[in-house]
Amino acid sequence: MAEQGKLDEAIPHLERAIQLKPDYTEAHNNLSFALTQQGKWNEAIRHFERALQLKPDYAEAACNLARLLATCSEAQFRNPAEALRLAQRARELTHARNPVVLDTLAAAQAAGGDFVQAAATAKEALALATAGGNPIFAREIQSRLRLYQAGRPFCEPPPDGRQKKT
Repeated sequence: MAEQGKLDEAIPHLERAIQLKPDYTEAHNNLSFALTQQGKWNEAIRHFERALQLKPDYAEAACNLARLLATCSEAQFRNPAEALRLAQRARELTHARNPVVLDTLAAAQAAGGDFVQAAATAKEALALATAGGNPIFAREIQSRLRLYQAGRPFCEPPPDGRQKKT
């Protein structure tokens, strides 16, 4: 349901799954992802952190939390240093072979002001996305690469069209 954009329907089911099985790491990660789509940053962060507490080597949760902390439309929730740490860990766990992880690492590097490294990492992500036959994602990475080359970080747009706070 969450993948289909039916967040209001998915969230109660994910919350119920966690009630029934509090150590269900995938449910924490998926709930966090859905909450992120609704702009419920505090709750999303809490569940991402819980997933990582339960399963420290959970690359997907580390990547997802890193992305939120690096690119959140609400500046108060950004934490470039923690985003970088988490993204580097996700990179290690995926052996630098996942374009989503590398794209997130590039965003975290840019959020911390390291635009040269962000551009280099984005180029790695772009090569992997292209080689993997994902042209839509490759175009998204390319647009972020242009930001980094211009010395600008990437921030996600607000989920509901609200004005972003920088």
